[in-house]
Amino acid sequence: MPFAPKKEPPKSAWKAIAAGGAVLGALGIAVLATRRSAPLAPLIKRVALIGDSYAVGLGPELSKLLTNFKSEGHEGTNTGQWASASPACGQCGAWLTSFKPDVALVSLGVNDGLAPNPANYASIVRALRSIGARVVWLEPPAGVSTTKTDTAAVRKIISSLGVPTIPATASPIAADKLHPQSYRQWASEIAAALGAPAQPQSYGEAKTATPFPVGYRRLTPAEITPALQASASSVQSSNGFTSLAYGTIIPIDSKNAALVEQHYHEPGGPVSPWGYHHGVTLITRTT
Repeated sequence: MPFAPKKEPPKSAWKAIAAGGAVLGALGIAVLATRRSAPLAPLIKRVALIGDSYAVGLGPELSKLLTNFKSEGHEGTNTGQWASASPACGQCGAWLTSFKPDVALVSLGVNDGLAPNPANYASIVRALRSIGARVVWLEPPAGVSTTKTDTAAVRKIISSLGVPTIPATASPIAADKLHPQSYRQWASEIAAALGAPAQPQSYGEAKTATPFPVGYRRLTPAEITPALQASASSVQSSNGFTSLAYGTIIPIDSKNAALVEQHYHEPGGPVSPWGYHHGVTLITRTT
């Protein structure tokens, strides 16, 4: 990785609490602790996050929950690319040395293919420890299903690193079977594990009024073909969808399009995500 060790970090008084040890509330998240079990939050001043598309999605949400936070994520990147400072990972954490994080969160592994290399994971841990950061690895979401990566092997490697982990989130997975529908719940779990103050329980976003685009109308249920429904699902499951501005129009063909619009699901109901949230409305030209 591009951030070179400046000196050996002092021996830390922190240790990982293993399964069966202390956990945080009902989440059961393994956390860091001092030998005297002092509260974690006051000891954390800066938190960094590096990784793949999960880091891309988590970054904006964690920035709302952590006061001194910085992240870098690149879609599709793997541990080998970050360990070797490949151009695919941009700065590859070059900013970490000056940022001096107390805790470095790592979200990598789901793009490592069918033969993930433990040496790459260990290299990343060593590099982060060399700048004095305490490494915490984020396990991939529980609902991930992919034939491109041996996720069981990835989870096994992560558990063998000797660093604290934040267990797989149970956040609902999008249609691509890889990314969460929303990163908000996952970010809240991570912040709670780090000892950040609890946020008031709420569902979804604040209600937003967005003018309907001129020259279009909503398709009726009878007009929505399986192909159009598949296109809408593809838009909604794309990474970064929840960051799109309401009113964004994504063309499907010469006449039809997907409109990014705020939708609502009753909290506690059978359909998630609950509350107001990003949704896709199929529309068609009227002119």
